[in-house]
Amino acid sequence: MVITTYAKGKAIYANASKSKRVGKKVVKEEQVSLGRVIDLGKHIFQNRKYGVYEYDPETGSIRKLEAERKKPLSFRCIDFGDSFFLSEVMKSLHIDEAIDSLEGIDHESLKALVLFYLECQAPNTSAEDWYEGNYASVLYPDARMDGQRISELLRAIGTEEMKSSFLKAYYSNETFGEGTKVIIDSTGIINNVHCQFTTICNHNGKVSTCLRLITVIREDDSKPVYFRMIPGASLDSATLKKTLIELGKYGIKVSLALLDAGYCTLQNLKRLTTMDIDFITRLDAKMKAYKELKKKYFSGLEVKENFIRYGERYFYMKPVENVVIENQKLFAYVCIDCTSKAYDLIRMGERKKAPESGKAYDEMQSDGFFILISRTKHAREDILPKYYLRQKIEQSYDLVKNETNIQPIRNHSEETINGHLLVSFISQIVSQEIQDRFKDENISQERLLLALRNQKAEAYPSEVLPLETKRIATLAYKKMKITCPETIKIPMKKRCR
Repeated sequence: MVITTYAKGKAIYANASKSKRVGKKVVKEEQVSLGRVIDLGKHIFQNRKYGVYEYDPETGSIRKLEAERKKPLSFRCIDFGDSFFLSEVMKSLHIDEAIDSLEGIDHESLKALVLFYLECQAPNTSAEDWYEGNYASVLYPDARMDGQRISELLRAIGTEEMKSSFLKAYYSNETFGEGTKVIIDSTGIINNVHCQFTTICNHNGKVSTCLRLITVIREDDSKPVYFRMIPGASLDSATLKKTLIELGKYGIKVSLALLDAGYCTLQNLKRLTTMDIDFITRLDAKMKAYKELKKKYFSGLEVKENFIRYGERYFYMKPVENVVIENQKLFAYVCIDCTSKAYDLIRMGERKKAPESGKAYDEMQSDGFFILISRTKHAREDILPKYYLRQKIEQSYDLVKNETNIQPIRNHSEETINGHLLVSFISQIVSQEIQDRFKDENISQERLLLALRNQKAEAYPSEVLPLETKRIATLAYKKMKITCPETIKIPMKKRCR
């Protein structure tokens, strides 16, 4: 057999072929793909079927090679606190159990990858460098953190079956089920890699190349509930039905949905009523009911009896009962946000070509105006706090985009993107728990993990000796009720590193 090579991207691959001459032509009798070249001189290659192996071109035989094991180091200083802390949080949330329930994947590599997503906003190609100097290498000694193995792992967990298996295990340890109140929204995830989900889209006036991520969180504590990927140009209104059906498949019966105006269509309002789901949403300005309510109540809205305060903002609000939309009797709340209106007026005056007073007056008439609708009657002082709980999902998106490694996406196939989003979802669960515990402290997650990373450890072949903690690290352990041991013994089977 003759070995020939070819380039594909930055990698070199090889084929083995056998030829014979037929007349004046040379015809290939047989050709075998050998996979990626590891060492051409020694005939060592790598593919999915055999892993790393040695090929004999004379006989065509294959000899599998065991992965090279690193010799134990007599001593090394490693980053300790961040990975120890996060791994303990993962255990307390039963995420370790959920990951271990997944069949046919490398559990240690997935756990280590979750830690990497939480600790580093860097490409996956940097994961091995992080791993070698981190406690994760002791905690998960069999993890494979090179870029190729991570891609294979993401592809393996990026199937719907894997996602479903993880979610079922996750739900089994949470109080989801009947009567769950949720917030549903979507956000764009930057992705310059071409795939069927990546499109150039205009969402709320912002043009970008992205795919969209639908996220469902629990209303009371912002606990992540569900996620799915859709093409970047998809309309929110067209996605609600499938999202609710998917939640139902997992036994999650939604009792209340807080929705943005993008989900407010006649069809969706009817669907929510049919499914017996209460909702609070902002009425779309293009809808007939919006125009009728504005025409009827706008001129008399700014009077003393309609004036209320919510937080640091002031509003005019008039409740309206028995508003009929698609043969449904709903409750409407016609509002003007005075603070928003004032900001809009200030920005108008700051324009380089500010309009004259008459034109400015006409332009500002609709500033700050909006209408909320619901199936249930709410007191005036209650409806705004309930609706503005929607801000929790915006905070959740800020959290996942800033504190995990979710974007920009650097994966090419649908499976690897889905696997990447699953790891990001798991990371979001951990981040949200930390956020909840530290909401009364003026400490960001980034600062918290940096302070924990400053707690080093001396790693020996048989044990790890954590060094002393400083103020923020000590506070972190106390808040999460984690005890940092003086010594961590390494079991014999984990002493390969």
